[in-house]
Amino acid sequence: MKYLLIVAANLLMLSSLFITACNNLTQPIVMTSYAEVSIDEQIKLADVIVAGTITSISKTRWNQDSGEYWEEVVKDEIEETIHTALPYYTIEILVNKPILNAKSGEKLVATVIGMSPLEEQNRNSHRLQVNKEAVVFMRHSEMAWRDGTRPILQLMSTPEKSAFFRGENDLYETAHVDEVAVPLDALITRIAQKRPEDIQR
Repeated sequence: MKYLLIVAANLLMLSSLFITACNNLTQPIVMTSYAEVSIDEQIKLADVIVAGTITSISKTRWNQDSGEYWEEVVKDEIEETIHTALPYYTIEILVNKPILNAKSGEKLVATVIGMSPLEEQNRNSHRLQVNKEAVVFMRHSEMAWRDGTRPILQLMSTPEKSAFFRGENDLYETAHVDEVAVPLDALITRIAQKRPEDIQR
């Protein structure tokens, strides 16, 4: 049985349109779109900023304890509503240099709404890779869960636009078109200028 379901969701900084297609051979495939947040706004609003190494990326899970896909049909006297699962994956980051509200050597787990880059259809579309070094911007948030909500540490936008990734020339670059590659020290100086009272030195 094939079907197409469109679900709109708005989670704090994240504004996503979900298009879910299922068939009897694969799990649902969900495409997400995110609100555009400038780097200056991310610096201003982030709860946590770190320079670290991505140590693991999970496969796609769905927002219930088992991690499996789910849907529920809720009926009332007027209409029938279908509640469907929300996909997410997690990124583990080893903190090499804490910049804002972090500790050196700790591992942080950030949650991303959407399909994991480990899935076949996403594998070549992400800069996000294990062992990549990056400066990452995150905030505390909540994620819809099957039985309520769960607190999460969430990226400020898409992974490619919530981080500066270290390149082969040791410059850090992001997918934001209005940003240029910069040395790590220059990026930290920029953050410190916008958050002088919060920065860890």
